Amino acid sequence: MQTYFHDKHWQMVDLPHDWRLTSDSLNIIDTESDTVGWYRKTFTIEDSDTARNVYLCFERIHGRSDIWINGHLVHHTSCSYQPVLIDVTPYLRAPWESNTIAIRVSAA
Repeated sequence: MQTYFHDKHWQMVDLPHDWRLTSDSLNIIDTESDTVGWYRKTFTIEDSDTARNVYLCFERIHGRSDIWINGHLVHHTSCSYQPVLIDVTPYLRAPWESNTIAIRVSAA
C-alpha cells in the first residue's frame, strides 16, 4: 500500500466520525451499496517512545475495516463493532520521522 496520497480534496473530520454520513447534508449514504470511507492520520514519535510499545486503540469501527501503518496491513475485520487494540510498535519509523495510519471502512 502506498503511503502518499493526493488528498487535496479530502475533508478534515474530528473523531468520532461516521464515515457513512455525507459532509454537506449529513444524510446517511445507502449502506447497501459498495460505499467506502477512508481515514488517514500522520504522527511522529519521540525518542522516549522507543522504550515502550505503542498501541492503536479504537472503541469500535462499524463495518469491514482494514488498517495500515506505514504501508503494512496490521488489522482486518470482516464486520465488527467491537473494540480494536493493535500493537504497532514493529511498524513504527525512527523518532521524528512521519508515520501514517490509513483506515479503509466499507459497508459490504
